[in-house]
Amino acid sequence: MVKVDDELVTFLGKAEKLINEKSYAEAVEILQAMMSQQKELGFLPTEEGSRFISFRVRVNELIGKMDAEGLKKYRAVAESQAQRLYESACAKGSTGLLREVADRYLHTSYGPLALETLAEVHFDRGQFSQAAYCWRQLLRVLKDKSGEPELLAKLAAAHHLAGETETAGEIAADLQTRFPQAKGSFGGRQENLLAFVQRVRTMKSGFSTTRRDAQRGWPGLGALPGNFGTMADCDVAPQWQWRYPDPGTPCPP
Repeated sequence: MVKVDDELVTFLGKAEKLINEKSYAEAVEILQAMMSQQKELGFLPTEEGSRFISFRVRVNELIGKMDAEGLKKYRAVAESQAQRLYESACAKGSTGLLREVADRYLHTSYGPLALETLAEVHFDRGQFSQAAYCWRQLLRVLKDKSGEPELLAKLAAAHHLAGETETAGEIAADLQTRFPQAKGSFGGRQENLLAFVQRVRTMKSGFSTTRRDAQRGWPGLGALPGNFGTMADCDVAPQWQWRYPDPGTPCPP
């Protein structure tokens, strides 16, 4: 069963109507109240009714469609909240809080920062598909197009290393067509982005970061230049263990 909250659907429709009427202050109040809820908002059906999308995704779509005046009013409300949550996420090293910043405050200046930080964390952990997902989401909301070439290079590298070689090739072709001379900083040095992508694409794709692989070279993107940062295949989680006391052992006071 897909959870659909009819009351939230009604509020969302009202906010969309207000945005179309350029009544941004009231629309922002409704949308921000929805995004500030701690509970999961669930899903809503698309217009064609053939699939469901997340409420938060739809709210972010509406915010992103506002013009400069509307976004200014939105950021006046949400920017300071996004800053506090982002700084807390960085201080705690919490990927969960970073994802929350990206979900709840995507169209503030801290939403893209959270996505970039998340992508780098995933990449350094060898979670290349997750890194690609974050960079692709960032590409959709990128305002400063001067950063697009380097973002495409990172995206191509992540897709290739995740074993998604066809997608990596398509992005590399786009980079070659539109930005053949663009440069970026990787591993502490400037190099041609297309050359970087071509070098990464000669590496084995779809591998795990084992110690044997660690000796074969690494592109050095935000991690350890010239080597692999070896990590476990999954994030560490505590496992509680209980033991009955030996017979005759007195219980602690």
